[in-house]
Amino acid sequence: MQMSDKFTLVDTQSDFLVINKNCNVDFHKGTNESGLCDLVRENLNITGLYPVHRLDSMTSGLLLF
Repeated sequence: MQMSDKFTLVDTQSDFLVINKNCNVDFHKGTNESGLCDLVRENLNITGLYPVHRLDSMTSGLLLF
């Protein structure tokens, strides 16, 4: 399920979710745009969502929250 031009929701479970992060997406908030964590929280309307690990901005791949 496409959630944003920055990531795709891959799977949702009761205590975690998996997204596929697109390349060239900043994990942390930048000066002009939200970071990936904030985008996931906003798009899924989940406030208590925390990443288990991170990927560099130029790297695409799966992330566990």
